[in-house]
Amino acid sequence: MVNLRNFLFFLSIILLFVYVFNFTPQVPMFDQWALVPLFQDASLGNLWAQHNVHRMIIPNVIYLSLAKTSHWDLRWETITSLIFFVILMLLIYGAFARQNNNNLASWLFALAVLTQLTPVHHENLLWGWQLQLTLCALMVFIAISRRSILALFVASFSFFTGLLGWMVCLFIFMRTKASKMPFIIMALIIFAVYFYGLNLNDGGLGNLWQVPAYFSIYMGANFIITYKIGVLLTPLLWLTGVWGLLFTLLGINLVKKTWRMDVQKTVIPYSMMLFGVMNAAATSIGRIDFGLPLALLSRYHIFQMFYFLGVIWLAILYWQENNRLQKYSRAVTALFIALIVLNWVGGVAFGIAKVRRLAPVIREIKTKAENISDETARIVYHDPIVLRERIKILKQKKYNLFRD
Repeated sequence: MVNLRNFLFFLSIILLFVYVFNFTPQVPMFDQWALVPLFQDASLGNLWAQHNVHRMIIPNVIYLSLAKTSHWDLRWETITSLIFFVILMLLIYGAFARQNNNNLASWLFALAVLTQLTPVHHENLLWGWQLQLTLCALMVFIAISRRSILALFVASFSFFTGLLGWMVCLFIFMRTKASKMPFIIMALIIFAVYFYGLNLNDGGLGNLWQVPAYFSIYMGANFIITYKIGVLLTPLLWLTGVWGLLFTLLGINLVKKTWRMDVQKTVIPYSMMLFGVMNAAATSIGRIDFGLPLALLSRYHIFQMFYFLGVIWLAILYWQENNRLQKYSRAVTALFIALIVLNWVGGVAFGIAKVRRLAPVIREIKTKAENISDETARIVYHDPIVLRERIKILKQKKYNLFRD
């Protein structure tokens, strides 16, 4: 007999592959155009060069390999990113299942994971440039669950957030009273290499008073589909922020109540929660110049998702410890099913909207190439002059929209 949980995971994964294959934009979007110069000069210096504060040498190698193989069919990037994401979600569920063989507990956590195996992360799934985020998140979780220094190395040179993984793993070593000196030495070496020559003045700190609001919105928008929605934007920001604050406090309260439980049972969810909080704080400081609505975009929610799943993991442990699992199971099941439905419906709607919005852009680039209008150019990149030069490169190499 087919295990229903396994079937639901399989079905969600298949549907996500269909979703990504059909809704991946044919045209590069915003930061994705930064890859084009690498097609002409893929020197080590250019691969190593910072993007904002990121050292993305490992993703850059992957991007170039996929582009050369496919003439930059962007679906190759998004499918690869999806593979990283699927592996991440299965590893998270597997880590919980190995620790907890209670059938009801496994079902509840499986449903929590299934809320994320949806288009709730539609920007990460449909924008190939986000591959560095899914790779980073995957490597950080491997490091958390397996104490892997190699995974942290890959995470660090995939996205800036990977550096936070070293701090989280240091917490694990301290919490489990394991030997940490070799780990600390390696961390110092990686940080020294990473920051050598790095320009930290790439952008300002903007309105610091917005940081608490930004943080709360991030913490509230990491498990349900959100977007900048016209006249409803302001109330949505308020609702998301208030919920984010309450959810953060819920997590802190659970940590307080479970702190004396078996360390081996709680160290992974604690670490996931810490990683999520640190990311929300770092992103709140680093992105406030873009305005509060940016926090509703799903681009960085894959990192705050760690907090959501960590809290659910911890809540299940606490309910089991106090014989309350059965009491809360129906309400939690109903909530997760509702989230799964909302995330799929919303994600598909965003996918359709993205295809329709970009269709005229794709037609104009195909027919006019570097002679596209400024208005059209700004839909996919902020600088029309730079964009035209990069379209010319793609046309010469017969890449992307110009591939044979």
